[in-house]
Amino acid sequence: MKPERRSGSYSTRVSYVDPRTGRRRQKRVTAKTKRELDRKVAQLKASLASGSFTEPAKIPFADYLEHYLETADLAPRTRAAYRLVVRTLVAPRLGAIPLSKLTGWHVQELYNAVRETSYAQQVQAVVSGALRLAVREGLVVRNVAEGLTPGRRQREPRAPAVWTADDLRVFLDGVREHWLFALFWTAAHTGLRLSELIELRWDDVSLDLGRIFVGASKSAAGRRRVALDSATIAVLQAHREEQARRRGALGIAWQEHGVVFDRGDGRPVSPRTVQATMARTVRRLGLPPATPHTLRHTHATLLLSDGVPPHVVQQRLGHASARTTLDVYAHVLPVSEREAAERFAATLAAQPVPAAERGARRRSAPA
Repeated sequence: MKPERRSGSYSTRVSYVDPRTGRRRQKRVTAKTKRELDRKVAQLKASLASGSFTEPAKIPFADYLEHYLETADLAPRTRAAYRLVVRTLVAPRLGAIPLSKLTGWHVQELYNAVRETSYAQQVQAVVSGALRLAVREGLVVRNVAEGLTPGRRQREPRAPAVWTADDLRVFLDGVREHWLFALFWTAAHTGLRLSELIELRWDDVSLDLGRIFVGASKSAAGRRRVALDSATIAVLQAHREEQARRRGALGIAWQEHGVVFDRGDGRPVSPRTVQATMARTVRRLGLPPATPHTLRHTHATLLLSDGVPPHVVQQRLGHASARTTLDVYAHVLPVSEREAAERFAATLAAQPVPAAERGARRRSAPA
């Protein structure tokens, strides 16, 4: 079609067949110069020939989000949660913008606005999911939310819940006759996570060498060797003997999984059972509120309070670096720093050097 010139600009129409409807349509192209118009027409024809051309979608983003929620393969509870964040957080800010006009700037502004809320990750999931679907449906060329994130929520540092050594002694004494005693004792004396204890196998335990190997961990640093004290070795030895008696008594009913801590028939103990048992025991003994993870925090806190170097505690806990350990257990360190300062001052004050001896030392010092 011959270009038309209107008020200082050039325009023309390019005919094409809409691949979604099969109908013939026309696309108007406008430019300030004829050369620019020719370039735009050539680009449009190339995208039409390659199938990459997408007619700008005029549907409001709020309407398309509803389409996404009806189309996506989501669990009922997830769909309900997404619908809530769309209605309360996404639609009020981006809902009126046409899908084709939505930009990364719009999306990032939304993410920034919800960063400090507990819904930030859900907002990101629903927006990014909807735009991925729009790309697959040919409504937009690319997902403008790709690579954008709400960022990390800034949380006030909070010291983990820990027990005193006396609290821990009371708890272990109070649970001594329970069938989960060995698990609680090992948790308190090694600092292992509950998930690591549940997946611990006898193949990973060497009572002769006095150590266990933690292989079931969420990170490379978490896969580690942990030394055992003599009392813990004795507890685990007695537990293994008692487990062997149960295996023999059950016979073919025993379900061998090789785990250290089983539920009575060889199968791994359930985390909920451990958590519920600890909660009942804590209430019965009148101890401060705690969870199995409190045993891990208490293990680390008591070690650091006793002067064990942070890098040693880091290795026992399976932290990626000593910095992580210091960040989590910073509440223990001020006391240690004051003690270090006092020790230095005491050392310096304990051995005063007489003035005459100081002079002799200076005269004999090499030049």
